[in-house]
Amino acid sequence: MTVLDAFIAGGVFVLKDDKYTFLAIEDTGRVKATHIKSGFRVSLHPSTECKVQD
Repeated sequence: MTVLDAFIAGGVFVLKDDKYTFLAIEDTGRVKATHIKSGFRVSLHPSTECKVQD
């Protein structure tokens, strides 16, 4: 599943064993998310592979 697919599905997603929540889709099309433990905000390419947290 891609980051964009996970954004549409909503909830929490996992990337390299780290959990993130979604903030928004940027004007550039990238997906803005927040790392749950650290609070750092990241900007991800929409085709980045991830897993959705159940």
